[in-house]
Amino acid sequence: QENTLLGSYITTKYIDEEGKVPALIESASINADGDIVATIVNTSLTDASEIRCQIADREVKSAVAEILTGEAHAHNSFEDKNAVYTKEFTDIELLNDGFKLTVPPCSVVKVIVK
Repeated sequence: QENTLLGSYITTKYIDEEGKVPALIESASINADGDIVATIVNTSLTDASEIRCQIADREVKSAVAEILTGEAHAHNSFEDKNAVYTKEFTDIELLNDGFKLTVPPCSVVKVIVK
């Protein structure tokens, strides 16, 4: 929100027999501070996926990440406000031109790259 969408793509397998549901979905944007915000969704209920993000024309100085996770059918409610929650995600490896990480099953990982 209030960021500028960046051109980006991801190569991934499909998790359904018809080839309509990609295992990974991504989005990239840049915020007012010039930070790149990458969001990766793993739609698989069982398989983690390793990714390598390459960022063109930029040296990566740092990256912080958080993960949205919970049981696959969980949802927040007034009775259970933390069934799905975010927490710090530290299993990320910085590269000169991006980062590497493994996205756990049924999760969303947001990475902010400076």
